[in-house]
Amino acid sequence: MEEPIVAPAMTDCSRPWPIRISLYESLIYDPPVRICRPRATALYRRPSYNIVFSMSFFKRGKKADYTKWYKINVNTESNVKLENEMLEIQPFWGGEVPKFASFEALGGDIYCFGGKGLCDYGRSSMNVYKLSTNFPTDRLFRMPSMKISRIHPHSLVLDGKIYVLAGHGVYGRRPGRNGKLDFGEVPVVEVYEPTTGDWKTLPPPPFPIETDYICAALENPSRILVASLAETDEPTLVFYQYDVKQGCWQMLEKPERNLHYKCPIRHGGKAITVGNTLYWVTYDTKLLAYDVHQDEWLLGNLKGLGISFLEFEYDEYCPFSLIHLAGLRFAMVQCVYDNKVEVQCVIVDVHPKPERLEISVVSVHKFKTERNSLVHSCFLVHS
Repeated sequence: MEEPIVAPAMTDCSRPWPIRISLYESLIYDPPVRICRPRATALYRRPSYNIVFSMSFFKRGKKADYTKWYKINVNTESNVKLENEMLEIQPFWGGEVPKFASFEALGGDIYCFGGKGLCDYGRSSMNVYKLSTNFPTDRLFRMPSMKISRIHPHSLVLDGKIYVLAGHGVYGRRPGRNGKLDFGEVPVVEVYEPTTGDWKTLPPPPFPIETDYICAALENPSRILVASLAETDEPTLVFYQYDVKQGCWQMLEKPERNLHYKCPIRHGGKAITVGNTLYWVTYDTKLLAYDVHQDEWLLGNLKGLGISFLEFEYDEYCPFSLIHLAGLRFAMVQCVYDNKVEVQCVIVDVHPKPERLEISVVSVHKFKTERNSLVHSCFLVHS
């Protein structure tokens, strides 16, 4: 194996980060991943979490998006709504990233997958970049590339590895029967091992993973769950899963199940999981839950709770990222529509009731930035 390249000296944390970046070719592989847990700096203090989020500023005619990443720490046990407190924050990184790329967090690092190449504008990319949230520098680190180019793939973290699914880059390969694409010829799902830098191709799934699907990472046992839209008269999903231990795809005992009309199977198909229950925030700011074992859908309303960024009609599709903290406690981060500098992190508790979800706000954390844009990516990271 080649000797790893020594990383350059870290940027001095006492000064603002440079605006311009350069891409750094790196063979440095990641150490074993540490799992995110609530942090308490002293016995008498309540646990808190580190959350990172990004805001992109689009520039017409540019080959890449100018993106700023921020890091905040929130106390999840506070029962006081911090309505009058606002903490000013600065980005820990700012620079260009590929357009239409996807992001995922693992340990204390952010990974960027695919999109349109920075140097080859117009073509989908198989490049992978890494950004450290704990030791910020002014550079992205180039990591081993995927086996196939992808645009806006979904990514899932399971057992310290990252699974990358589908994406628009898998299209246009070679046509199969009846004019449809032959997805069996393409590595639709790949898995990245950060400790070795290796990419592994998973066996072809039993059904095509196209644009209309949902996915989730389930534990105990470790599985990648996928549900594709079936070609039936009624809205139906076909559920199947990749068993990590056995290394094969399996159909669920009851594979065909009814699709809830609020389920975001396109832009927001990736679900947040708690046990065997999947959670999404819908396009009209509802909280949707699906119990895989019970085959039961539950819906709750996030509006009317005093969450400022949910009370506006946005001119474009607005992603409302959901972060699982502990138990049935979640966080949401988004800019406030009528305020050019305010970002809010709202902590909510979810209470499943017969035929519905009851939601209550635990706390509201306000942050001031130098300029606002929609928050498109939001993750829990380990400090």
